[in-house]
Amino acid sequence: LWPLFGGLLALLAGRLLWQWRAVWAMRATAGGQLGMFLLLVGAQAMLVYAISRCGPLSLLTVRYALLGVFLPTGLGLLVWLVEPRRSLRQALVVALLVVAAVNARAHAEMWREYWRAPLYSNRAQLAEALERQGIRYARSDYWTAYYVNFLTQERVVIGAETFSRIAIYERTIEQHPDEVVQVATEPCGTAPAIVPGYYVCPARPR
Repeated sequence: LWPLFGGLLALLAGRLLWQWRAVWAMRATAGGQLGMFLLLVGAQAMLVYAISRCGPLSLLTVRYALLGVFLPTGLGLLVWLVEPRRSLRQALVVALLVVAAVNARAHAEMWREYWRAPLYSNRAQLAEALERQGIRYARSDYWTAYYVNFLTQERVVIGAETFSRIAIYERTIEQHPDEVVQVATEPCGTAPAIVPGYYVCPARPR
């Protein structure tokens, strides 16, 4: 379906360029301004991501291009506003409804999957295990640290080893040096994993 969607975007863009005088005439209207805003924000997000991205596509970085979904929305709105032929406006609505239906089906399947067999991440298990064992202060990797801090509502405070964004976490940990442990993803000695994939180890010297 992606080639069809790309073709639809190309047709919308071509039609918009053909009607550029009408688009310019609507620049002061609420609909024209909204459509142009969505179009420019979406285009900027896609362009900046394409230029600044290093390496292959990744779930960790593609989120920075999420505003790109505004691009087809803005295109569709502007074409709808300036297209004089009713038949083309109706075709546009049908095409966008088909795209929405395809997306709705995928979302429904995902909801059904999570409803039947909810996923319980090892980080969520880690947050519960640390609270259960009375561990309140620790250090770990960036993603684990802030994930657990959020899940426990800061009842467990974990400082990020690589890049710290929240200074108060660091100050809190520094005030309890004797209580700090290391939450690692590799074994440290013979102690078993506290949850799958995580081990509680002595704090590393800093």
